[in-house]
Amino acid sequence: MLSEIEEQIHRYNPDADVTLHGQELNPESYAICLGDMLIKGQDASHIVHGNSLSNDGHVGERFHYCIANPPSGVDWSKVEESVRDEHESLGFDGRFGPGLPRKSDGQLLFLLHLLSKLRTPEEGGGRLAIVHNGSPLFTGAAGSGESEIRRYLLEHDLLEAIVALPEQLFYNTGIASYVWLVTNRKTPERQGRVQRRRHRRSRHARRALHDSRRPVAGRLARAVARAREPPGRCGRVEPDRRPAGPSDHHGARRRRRDATDETGCGERDRADGSRRDPHATQRIGAQPCVGSRRPSRPDRRARRRRRLDAGAVLRSRPPT
Repeated sequence: MLSEIEEQIHRYNPDADVTLHGQELNPESYAICLGDMLIKGQDASHIVHGNSLSNDGHVGERFHYCIANPPSGVDWSKVEESVRDEHESLGFDGRFGPGLPRKSDGQLLFLLHLLSKLRTPEEGGGRLAIVHNGSPLFTGAAGSGESEIRRYLLEHDLLEAIVALPEQLFYNTGIASYVWLVTNRKTPERQGRVQRRRHRRSRHARRALHDSRRPVAGRLARAVARAREPPGRCGRVEPDRRPAGPSDHHGARRRRRDATDETGCGERDRADGSRRDPHATQRIGAQPCVGSRRPSRPDRRARRRRRLDAGAVLRSRPPT
């Protein structure tokens, strides 16, 4: 991920001087990262081997940008003593002042760890991107550790955006993933707001381990870059689309499939022999498609009710 992010930064600014730092617990991943740093001409001593939660390898250092993909649903009870001691003794002067999540999932601990590594607003501030599953979004009741961490991010206006990534994106897993963008240098138009961006559909979605060949970090970096667009650009409704009302949501898909243009043809060929756009939607005032089709579900239910009502009338008549 560090190499991919370095390439993305150089695409935006070829003259940027990028210095990479990191910490890794897995010995194999640590060795691969060291080799990659040597190949890229980076200082390999900046990569520390060890647990980020119990043994911070960059004490006192702060950075402009941070990125991480922590393990999901991993128990952190092995390092509970050191983490809880820092939380109780240092409070907000340490890394885990806002709170501690449940021991069965330590994803939010990594978020707090990265948050403590950002440069202060007086130094220009910083921004971090971290990949989570859906658990940190809703786990924990009011007053719990997870809820207090989310409350701290929102009350201090640190959460900038949440990007929903496509499923089947990571190796050998199909869980939904989200990128949290956290910063202490929000621009004036973003202050007091949290942007939500859905990037769930992708033609590169993976379905199995052997088919997972496309790099993850490159798409992650591009999704993060797109999430920094102005908030007004997300959630826009096209002027030629009619939102489904409360009474016609059953036939929304069928109306999209049977969408017609002014000539009255649906997915069939147009009158001039050309094919219609399969992604076009029906506009208000368009003529219905000419031809027989199976009635929609509301129509079938209406017919069934009429037949039942007719039977009830017949049964209610007195015998002759």
